[in-house]
Amino acid sequence: MDRFIVYSIIILLALVHYGQSCSLGFSPLKYSVPRALNIALFFAVFALGMFSLGVLLGVFLSEMIEQNLSLIATFILLLVGIKIFLDAKKSKAIEKIFDDSKYLVLTGIAFAVSLSHFLAGIAFGMIDVGLDFKSYAFLVFPVVFLFSFAGIFLGKKRHFLTSNKINLLSGAMIFALALFTIFRLYKIL
Repeated sequence: MDRFIVYSIIILLALVHYGQSCSLGFSPLKYSVPRALNIALFFAVFALGMFSLGVLLGVFLSEMIEQNLSLIATFILLLVGIKIFLDAKKSKAIEKIFDDSKYLVLTGIAFAVSLSHFLAGIAFGMIDVGLDFKSYAFLVFPVVFLFSFAGIFLGKKRHFLTSNKINLLSGAMIFALALFTIFRLYKIL
């Protein structure tokens, strides 16, 4: 898997956080810059933590399995794309309004949105994509932070992409990138 695909998947996963942040922005609550920074920091820390746990598990699994790692890792990414896409299809068109003033609610939201990061981390940990842990941290954290921060304020404006639309787009693109990688593994393309 080349770096372009890795970077693309990390950005697409961050778009899921953007979509969730847009949902928070629909709330009648007024978001100050410090509150939005706090939420974005919370989402970014959670995403990095879940991604890191996934990478560690992926490295552990790769040492146990040792065969067909690229195919297994790419299959996991296919499942991530399908999961994001289907979750967006099942959701109602009306955006949910959460009371994010309680950290338990915010933790639940951050955990749910970061599950895809965990699965992608497993896939990246299973194969050598040429990046070390610091590189992942410098990619995942700032991208999720910026997308989450922007989503809170841009969510107020109805003409920006809603959570469902952005998740449909992200899921479909992650699926397409994983499918492209499988085709390249088997020299179909």
